[in-house]
Amino acid sequence: MAKHTIIKTAAAPTPKRHFSQGSRFGSLIFTSGQGPVDPKTGTITTSDIALQTRQTFENLARILEAGGSSLEHVLKVNVYLRRMEDIAKVDEVFRQYFTGEPPPRATVGAVLGTPGTPERPGMDVEIEMVAYVPDAPPRP
Repeated sequence: MAKHTIIKTAAAPTPKRHFSQGSRFGSLIFTSGQGPVDPKTGTITTSDIALQTRQTFENLARILEAGGSSLEHVLKVNVYLRRMEDIAKVDEVFRQYFTGEPPPRATVGAVLGTPGTPERPGMDVEIEMVAYVPDAPPRP
């Protein structure tokens, strides 16, 4: 039977609440929702939705790598947006990370934490993914 393993990496933001960055079950990886938090500072550094989306993808890539996978092996993406009118800018970034056939995706409007201010931006995007580990034998 496959083993469930929690994924932890210092290369992505450390959760401030009671959940893990991700988990692996056999050859599948499930990430928690990630936002545009800089893992070095623990803060959101911009209110630009494209830059927030890029930082979020980078955080997700580090978690997938820590679990033995990558963005190339993503099976499903869920995107949560504070403002649905930002979807076109998110799509632009999405195309940069998924240059071939994109994985299935759901995008929904959501309340994401506390709205920011110009001095302290808030989270405008959150993304979670399911990926597989290529050629992975099931873990005992």
